[in-house]
Amino acid sequence: MTIRTATDDDQTPQPPKSKNNHQSDQLQENASHEDFHGKTFSNQTHRSTTDPDARLYKKSKGQEAYPRFLVHDLIDVESGIILKTDASIASGTAEREISQQQLNAVRFQHPQIQIRRYRDKAYGTPAYLAYLISQGIIPLIA
Repeated sequence: MTIRTATDDDQTPQPPKSKNNHQSDQLQENASHEDFHGKTFSNQTHRSTTDPDARLYKKSKGQEAYPRFLVHDLIDVESGIILKTDASIASGTAEREISQQQLNAVRFQHPQIQIRRYRDKAYGTPAYLAYLISQGIIPLIA
C-alpha cells in the first residue's frame, strides 16, 4: 500500500541547470543594474512604455526628471473654489499657455467679474504680463 501526501503531489519537477542558465541569470542581473551615470536623457531618446505622451519634466532644480503631465487649476483666491482644471503635456511654456486658455474660458463664462491674477516669478515674462494687461486683468506677481 502506498500513501501519498499533499507535498508529494505539489512538487513540480525542476529543469536541470545548465551552463546557459547561469549566463542568462548573469545577463539579467547586468541589465537590471545598468549604470546611467553621465548619460543624457531627453524626450527624443526616452519614452514611457505605459504612456508615450508623457514627457520628461523636472518640478524644480535639483530634482530628477520623470515622465509627467502637468495639471493646471484656476482657483478663486477668496473662496478657494476651483474654477477650471486642465491637464497638458509637460513643457517649459505649458503653464502660461494653459493659464491664458483658462482665463479666456472664465472671462467668456463670467464677463462681469474682475480678475486679479496671483502668480509666481515664472509667470512674470513680458509677453504674459502684456497679455494680462490687454485683457484687463490685474497681475499680482510675487
